[in-house]
Amino acid sequence: MDPHTAGKHIVLAEYLKAWFAIIGQSEGRMVFIDGFAGPGRYAGGEPGSPILAINILRDHQALSRFRAEAHFFFIENRPDRAAALRTELDSNGDLPGCVQHEVVEGTFATTLGDLLDQFAYSGAIRPPIPVESGHLFRTNPATQSGPIRPPGSAPGGHREGASVI
Repeated sequence: MDPHTAGKHIVLAEYLKAWFAIIGQSEGRMVFIDGFAGPGRYAGGEPGSPILAINILRDHQALSRFRAEAHFFFIENRPDRAAALRTELDSNGDLPGCVQHEVVEGTFATTLGDLLDQFAYSGAIRPPIPVESGHLFRTNPATQSGPIRPPGSAPGGHREGASVI
């Protein structure tokens, strides 16, 4: 793994540890979309971002207090890499019942819209803010931080819908 990718994974891991705790305890659903998922592991055996994200949630110290269902979508354009990722995910250990994952074959540009439409149609999410890494993080547009809450809801209050991470 090159140093840039290793650095990206450090930032992603710290971000997810914090936001999984916040969203997992305050929302009904959280959605993680990795737009460029890859095969799940690098040639040197290091976990890719899909395995990293799943493991961070599975091993999170606050998991027992989570109310949110977690849905992970991993978009991968190459069928061979998508198949390798499915194998990695299947062999990565047991996940709590509140965690689901899906590998979606296609390009980020064409597949993301379909995934977001699936949630937007049901009113489940507001538009996310894309980040350079290909992961999506939803933030409050007024402050550029924290989860978006509907008008009148208290911080930490439950609401229907999902936060996209």
